[in-house]
Amino acid sequence: MPRRHRRFTAGYALVLLGAFVLAIAASWMPLSDHVDDIAYDWMFLRQPPKPWPPSSIILGIDETTFEKMDGQSHLRQIIARGLELIEKAGPKAVAVDVILADDPKNPENAALEAAFAKTPNLVLSSDRIASIDRWEDPLPFFSRHAAALGHAHRLTNSVCRSIQLRQIAGHVRRWALALEAFRLARGAQYIEESPDSLQVGSTLIPVTTSEALLYIRYLPPLPDGASRIPEISVAQLAADPSLAESFRGKVVFVGVTAMSAAQDRPMTPYDTQSGVVIHAQAYETMAHGQFLVPVSNKSVIGICMLIGVLAGFIFVFTSGVQGYVFGGLLILAAHLTPHIAFTTGVFSPTRRRFSRRGSAFPPLPHTCTFSFAASCAMPKGIRPATWRPSIW
Repeated sequence: MPRRHRRFTAGYALVLLGAFVLAIAASWMPLSDHVDDIAYDWMFLRQPPKPWPPSSIILGIDETTFEKMDGQSHLRQIIARGLELIEKAGPKAVAVDVILADDPKNPENAALEAAFAKTPNLVLSSDRIASIDRWEDPLPFFSRHAAALGHAHRLTNSVCRSIQLRQIAGHVRRWALALEAFRLARGAQYIEESPDSLQVGSTLIPVTTSEALLYIRYLPPLPDGASRIPEISVAQLAADPSLAESFRGKVVFVGVTAMSAAQDRPMTPYDTQSGVVIHAQAYETMAHGQFLVPVSNKSVIGICMLIGVLAGFIFVFTSGVQGYVFGGLLILAAHLTPHIAFTTGVFSPTRRRFSRRGSAFPPLPHTCTFSFAASCAMPKGIRPATWRPSIW
């Protein structure tokens, strides 16, 4: 009899192990990406952060501004005019989400350079050209007035859930535009790196240095759908200069908000936004410390293994209706685990090994379901209700 018990125990363990491996493999298949994204957005929309007063503001260049200020061909003149209007208000930092790498003979360059020279804590955008692996930096007479250059690159997923805080091109590292603005606003001289975080002054940003992903905790929109981060256009400022007071002590993000003229129109879990709004939202995530913290893959795999073992034990020590009840409860617990964790700002980027973007729906339900099915599939003749495992 003991020999039969050992053979059965080994076979049962192999079935559960096969279910576990199948579950992990299923969670890394391309279809799982889509499921993960749906789950992440569903949890994000149903568990939004409590709104806070923004410390940033957007100086927008919208359709009305282009219409009243001679169109897109005069973009540099429009930016210069906007910066002149907010100069006396004393913004804490100014980040310009416009690439100024070309047209060195533009007659509007002198006015824009003069405006940059008067702007404190100025951050200018740099774009990474992937095909030749180098940075497209602002023209030298612009960049010499900048306190920092920040990359304006965003991940090209259909929905922008995160940004890379660090990018490298041609062995030159650039921090994200929002991160450089945050550093200057906090008065920090540099950004400290560690294996699992970045430190800016007293703020610890949980990221992995291999990816440097920041998951954006978007401020929920107002009841009328408007953004909680205030936006004032250059045209509005020109018509009412008193609006410049709204920029006092704020971190200002300057960029094109006209959706017809924006180079990209990324989706967020809420709606479509211009790129400059994404930068401002990333800044707010850091400024308010509303971080979504990814857990390690080892932790996720460990939990998956635990659920697989529990599923196996349920059908070893119970039978009939009792076994199915406990199995159902285990499946329910596995599905609820990601949602409960998300309420505390923790989620699992389970596909991080294969993709630079994380996911919110770990393979816990997959593992539990497959293990549960494997357990139920054991023939009754092999697993009688009175059987109990030996100490082996």
